Amino acid sequence: MLKIKVLPAILMVFSLLVIEANAQQGEDQTWASNNKLFTVSVESELDPIVINQMHSWTLQLRDAQGLAVTGADLSLVGGMPEHNHGLATAPVIEPAGEGSYSLQGLRFHMMGYWELEFTIEHAGINDIVLITLEL
Repeated sequence: MLKIKVLPAILMVFSLLVIEANAQQGEDQTWASNNKLFTVSVESELDPIVINQMHSWTLQLRDAQGLAVTGADLSLVGGMPEHNHGLATAPVIEPAGEGSYSLQGLRFHMMGYWELEFTIEHAGINDIVLITLEL
């Protein structure tokens, strides 16, 4: 009997945490690369991002002066460092023109803290952008 009374309270707290996480996801954010050579802005196909749903992102890549960077090679390594595992999928990043890049095949398979590390190579310059998410 006690379990039945506790379960609704746990579900209510869990729902509030999900609402808070979703509110944070909806914000437009830009991340600077480690050496401040590039910035990456992200727009998710899903707003809010939901667990276990394949989706894509549009990335906007800019240089330190704010100019669109075309012809860059971007790669992604991601996962949950607190759980010691990577992404469950192998997303692909392709140029989409005018400093835009399409990231397809992304899926977060559980709630928690995620890190997405984008390596950017352009005109002989390499830098890394780390995007962190709490889902």
